[in-house]
Amino acid sequence: MRFPRWRAAHCAAPACAAQRASARGLFLARLSVTLYWEPEEPTMASLFERQLQAYSGYHRDHRNRATHFVGIPAIVFSLLLALSLWRLPVGEHAVSGAWIVGLLAVAGWIALDLTIGLAMAVATLVMVLVAGWLTSHLGSGAVWILFWVLFIGGWALQFLGHAYEGRRPAFTDNLFQAFIGPMFIMAEALMALGLRRDLAAYTQDRETA
Repeated sequence: MRFPRWRAAHCAAPACAAQRASARGLFLARLSVTLYWEPEEPTMASLFERQLQAYSGYHRDHRNRATHFVGIPAIVFSLLLALSLWRLPVGEHAVSGAWIVGLLAVAGWIALDLTIGLAMAVATLVMVLVAGWLTSHLGSGAVWILFWVLFIGGWALQFLGHAYEGRRPAFTDNLFQAFIGPMFIMAEALMALGLRRDLAAYTQDRETA
């Protein structure tokens, strides 16, 4: 018994040459795409825009935003006030913890957005200087009392605003949002002054009533 043998399909020489040329062209085209394709990497600017948009989604109610304009600066200043009591010896001088933490925070804000970061640098400088003046003219007991008043009061305003919002704070889902909060307030302030209108697309998810 003979079994059938498989034979390669026969094609005319010109047709086979055309098929091989087409296959080579397709392979080279795919190879060039593979070699020269560069994946798009998210930049720090796009990271800030995404985080700003996410933060805005938790702050649509105008009353919530209003409480944050007071609550967030109160919390930040209270922390800088407490850190001003901590002194780190540097050579013959002592640098307060407020300067160290403030510089680190400003560096992070500038890395995310230059304009907002520089504005935050000015605001942070003012708060650090005021905190330093208070700690040098008040006793530590009075400073701690002021810290607790501002810290608790700031958080009370935060939670009051989110009671209006009907949604928990953003940092409960993403801790990084706590770092974005001060930038959000600064972005809103700059846009109110007619600056950085390009950020409006990331902060307009709000209720107007």
